[in-house]
Amino acid sequence: MNLFVAQRTSKPCYGGAIAGISLAVLGVLFFAACLYLVFDRKRKAHKISPKDQFNRAASDTAAKAPESIDVAKRASPSLAGVVVERSFEFWYEELAIATKDFSLANKIGEGGFGSVYYAELRGEKAAIKKMDLKAKREFVAELRVLTHVHHQNLVRLIGYCVKGSLFLVYEYIDNGNLSQHLRGSGCDTLSWSSRVQIAVDSARGLEYIHEHTTPAYIHRDIKSANILIDKDFRAKVADFGLSKLAEVKGLSLQSRLVGTFGYMAPELQIELNLSLVFPYLMSSLPKKSQNFKAYSEKVLCRYANCGTVSPKVDVYAFGVMLYELISAKAAVVDGGSTTDTKGLVGLFEQVPILPDSNDDLRKLVDPRLGDNYPIESVSKMFQLAKLCTHKKPESRPSMRSVIVALMALSSPTKDSKIFVPHLETEILKYEYSMIKSMETEVLGSETFTVTSVESEPYTIEEGIED
Repeated sequence: MNLFVAQRTSKPCYGGAIAGISLAVLGVLFFAACLYLVFDRKRKAHKISPKDQFNRAASDTAAKAPESIDVAKRASPSLAGVVVERSFEFWYEELAIATKDFSLANKIGEGGFGSVYYAELRGEKAAIKKMDLKAKREFVAELRVLTHVHHQNLVRLIGYCVKGSLFLVYEYIDNGNLSQHLRGSGCDTLSWSSRVQIAVDSARGLEYIHEHTTPAYIHRDIKSANILIDKDFRAKVADFGLSKLAEVKGLSLQSRLVGTFGYMAPELQIELNLSLVFPYLMSSLPKKSQNFKAYSEKVLCRYANCGTVSPKVDVYAFGVMLYELISAKAAVVDGGSTTDTKGLVGLFEQVPILPDSNDDLRKLVDPRLGDNYPIESVSKMFQLAKLCTHKKPESRPSMRSVIVALMALSSPTKDSKIFVPHLETEILKYEYSMIKSMETEVLGSETFTVTSVESEPYTIEEGIED
């Protein structure tokens, strides 16, 4: 018995080992389950819709705008020198989704530098201009202006993108442009009061970039298609792709030929003519001639000097737009044949500035207005347009004086004679000498009248406040 008992007690015990192995297996299984949950969660995170990711990115971008701006500048060497303070750099994928991959259904416009698409981005309606990489000069010009210049009568820039193409993202103005309202078949007739208000708004936007920004800018492509109209029929100046820095002292500057036919000032048309003639002149000269180099340099110098741009080119184009508001005709009037085609300026030049010339003027007024317009107001706008489109740049008024004159359109006056910028105190303060110099040349000394009113001195700030 004792031997049996001794043999049983000396037998090895495996219970502890089995328990340890079981616990180890359970631990491994638990660890594997944890790993599975972690990787499964990451896998699902990658399946979050791009829209949700962009919404998250938008929140992060809004919270960290300064950092994103620095990254944008480093990632876009072509934007060197352009400080983007109040703008976002958008992801290309975000723009593609918002425009349904830039589909025709979302396309709302076509311009000289690209197409425009409707989109909804980060809770805001937007218009996205897609530009070719070749339009980098225009892209940078517009980005430079609209990230530093903010005014209620200038279209607002929301952001940009540089990937494959160049993209500018603007606020969406939901009522089309002035050209569509004047000549489009699907638009109601603009009332005369709306036309005056649109002229005032547009003038304020231009006057702001000419007079109140540092540095000052010249738009260089003012036309009815670049005046956007909102739901309240207020106007905003758009499309700054051709804008140019102006000299601080108001001196004109050299530039390549830009603009739109029908709106181009005479000084720019001279540049166009020379640009067409110059290649012919150069090809007709013997290149071995001793005088060839000197002659070519002389012609080049003359060509360059004619290519001057000043704020007065915007004033001229604005004057053409005033003629459009009166007549609803295009800047270039097609008479049915190439010989009958003429500019709108030439059409209005046939109307004399005389007290009894209203009958001639009525023939050019938009027929859709019927008799629903004050002829005195139309006559004043006509006179102002004629001043703005003067052949000599120095004889055109500034946009500041234009605003004052436009405000007089809705102001009653007892003077039945010709009436140009309405208070003597205003003219004395803003280019009185320039207006007086045009009495004989433009208006005629016998018909030019400035109404003198006893009142407190009038300031331009009081006149343009909303």
